[in-house]
Amino acid sequence: MTTQTENTDLQNTVCNDYSENDDSRPSDEQKPMSFIGIFTRGLLMGSADAVPGVSGGTIALIVGIYQRLITAISHFDFHLVKLVCTFQFRKALDYIDFKFLFPLICGIGTALVAVLSTMNYLLTEQRMYVLSVFFGLIAASCVLVIKKIHLHKVSSWILLALGAVFAFWLVGQPFMQGSEHAYSWLFVCGMIAICAMVLPGISGSYILLILGEYTFMSGKVKQIAMALLHGQIPATSDWLSVAIFLCGCVVGIIGFTKILKIMLANFEQSTLAILCGFMVGSLRSLWPFQEKVTLTPATETTKEIVRYINIAPADVQTALIAAAIALGSMIALLAIEYVAKKGSK
Repeated sequence: MTTQTENTDLQNTVCNDYSENDDSRPSDEQKPMSFIGIFTRGLLMGSADAVPGVSGGTIALIVGIYQRLITAISHFDFHLVKLVCTFQFRKALDYIDFKFLFPLICGIGTALVAVLSTMNYLLTEQRMYVLSVFFGLIAASCVLVIKKIHLHKVSSWILLALGAVFAFWLVGQPFMQGSEHAYSWLFVCGMIAICAMVLPGISGSYILLILGEYTFMSGKVKQIAMALLHGQIPATSDWLSVAIFLCGCVVGIIGFTKILKIMLANFEQSTLAILCGFMVGSLRSLWPFQEKVTLTPATETTKEIVRYINIAPADVQTALIAAAIALGSMIALLAIEYVAKKGSK
């Protein structure tokens, strides 16, 4: 893996990690961490993952656990299966760094439940302000990724443009904003969104947002949390939706992360160009000024299905407020990226 004296750019750090021995760790990550210390880092990562535009991978890099996390994830492989099948459970737990992963996952899960419950309300009641924040965060992320791309190559521009056009078309499709939340689709969304954990600068929650499932999943998490707090049993549909989504996450983090590692190690520029284009085109779904359109009214057996269409600002003052919020979000994320660089030196 990379040492502290190597290239500290976020995406380059990822690529360097992939090209070296997974079992080696930088000296600062070999230091013992308490359960509370790891749990707290998980809280920070979970809070970031719950906010579209902020990458949990970036936070992991800032708090000094990114490379250890990548190593632990990469060990979910056939060797682990062999250890489990031969009943070598202690070796299996050591192999995946369970003492690190368990408190980290607990912290991430706790933060996700708390933050997602709040975000569901904000997206419903304060949509313009929240989308302004998200728009600024993703715009800043685009700037960070563009800095890593060799734009003097024509191929980079072509791939970036193709990614942008495809994403712009994709997020405008009705099924991306008003699906019936089929279980198979939730599984796929989980597979895709979880990949953001291994790529600093890309947010899993943002992926869910453009796939049209962020509000739905945050609502399910809120309903389960509220039911448990009131001593009630959550509805079966709520549990099932979350469970299927998490199953998709498990499959994605085991399979897709390895694919991303290969792509970043061997086709870094092409991968980043496509990802950047996808982010640029997806800004269409985060336009702060939207109007709600009902596709299917609610009935006794089905829920209301809606989509949002982009409209012009109602007035200049509203436009200025949204612009100011978006600019503030951009500055905040650029500051986080700056701290990540300084902290890794």
